[in-house]
Amino acid sequence: MELEHTTVKELKLYDSVVREQPVEADIALPEYYPAVGRILKCFVDPSEESVTFSEGRVSVAGAAAVRVLYADDENALHCYRTEVKYTKILPTDVRDEHAAVRVTQDVRSLNCRALGPKRLEIKAGIAVRAELLGIRGTQIVTAAGENLQLRTETADCCEPVCVYCREFTESETLRCDAGGKKLRTVIDASAVPVTEKTEIISNKIMVRGRNRVTVLCAAEDGSVARYELSVPFSEVLDCYGVSEQTAVNVVFSRSAAEASLQDDTDNVFDVSVKNDLLILATQQRELTYVSDAYALRGEAECAFSELTVARAVAQGCEEEHISAETEAYEDGGFSVKAVFVNDISYAVANRSADGCVEGSLCFNVLIADEEGRFSLLTKNVTFEHRLPEGASCTACQIVAKNAQGERMAGGKLSVACTLELTLLTENGSPLRMLTGVKESADAAAAGQEKAVVYFAEKGETLWDIAKENRTSVANIKAYNALSSEVLETDARLIFSCF
Repeated sequence: MELEHTTVKELKLYDSVVREQPVEADIALPEYYPAVGRILKCFVDPSEESVTFSEGRVSVAGAAAVRVLYADDENALHCYRTEVKYTKILPTDVRDEHAAVRVTQDVRSLNCRALGPKRLEIKAGIAVRAELLGIRGTQIVTAAGENLQLRTETADCCEPVCVYCREFTESETLRCDAGGKKLRTVIDASAVPVTEKTEIISNKIMVRGRNRVTVLCAAEDGSVARYELSVPFSEVLDCYGVSEQTAVNVVFSRSAAEASLQDDTDNVFDVSVKNDLLILATQQRELTYVSDAYALRGEAECAFSELTVARAVAQGCEEEHISAETEAYEDGGFSVKAVFVNDISYAVANRSADGCVEGSLCFNVLIADEEGRFSLLTKNVTFEHRLPEGASCTACQIVAKNAQGERMAGGKLSVACTLELTLLTENGSPLRMLTGVKESADAAAAGQEKAVVYFAEKGETLWDIAKENRTSVANIKAYNALSSEVLETDARLIFSCF
């Protein structure tokens, strides 16, 4: 049997592997650091220095940036930084060497304690997740010989051309105008990348934009303030297969900022921003596929597959408003100095008609009591964002904005923020496609042609009548002078069949 095939390409998550990486550190503070009075909080920010994929395993060389925020005996804030390196191997059954590897890391457990005035012990557990994305091609039957009758349909298809995961780092030295104050330490830093221009240049994609960096600092006079900085970026990335007709979607799946004050100058920051992005390039095409088939003579075993092809890929911004209450002091005698959000983690659940993005974040509220002593309150909050019906999420970037805290009655504290979600979503529905045919050896000789009189009812389709009686739709139309494939009235049909 003569069969014609075409290839349907779809973006596929081949595998998702998670392994836990322990991080332990016994830290001795340098002599020039003040002794620890009270530990306010410990932050662990994992990142990847290199990711390799070969021979069925993903190797992640990572580094955990550790920051300990503490107050000394005079209630001055200090932040000590160090780094712990590690290597994690994640086995997988995927053998596609061209698969794109996306690595995410979340802190699952964390404990920090003081073993002495200048000695700290830190224990953490990091969940290292490797997702392997690729473009899978499936062969479908689009045409056949005379014996096999095909029902063909067309659908708009957003075909993936390439998918890449990339990471790049930009560094700048920036001076901050603190209004005459001398800044002592950085409490927290975060970055929001903003793409200003995306351009395709001969199998390359140029991404240009700016990182909006927010730095939370403590001054020598005990005040706490936020400062806005800007770090530009411009990257040219190899993406083979793209052309002027290609639609390119870029989503920053994670952005991390590191800021530190130079010791010998006034209010000068060394700022480093690491961005992880996912690039998905697609092209629109009209797809012709076979949704049903049968043989006129003999038997033919037809294999069908249900494939979900993307009808459209869209990138958009949506918001979720998060609020919670946490305990502070029973007498309520405190003032809120600063509120910031970190430890944002999320997972995408693509459950066909009920997809969602779900995750968690941590509110941090720096407060001072009536005697000026600092404390840091933390509150973990979960969130869930529903996707439109039929949509699945390929990539997501989540940024916390407008974090604030308000003192409530009874010594409680209300915290709130707005989550800005940049979603890259696909809209599609499953299509039943013919992927293979096996014809019996005696198909050509089976059966003799004969005449049939068929009493059809209103609403019946010529396809169903032809399939039931081993004839073709064209044959029924020719014998009965019909133009429509759906009968509008009861009818007496005459045609030949096998």
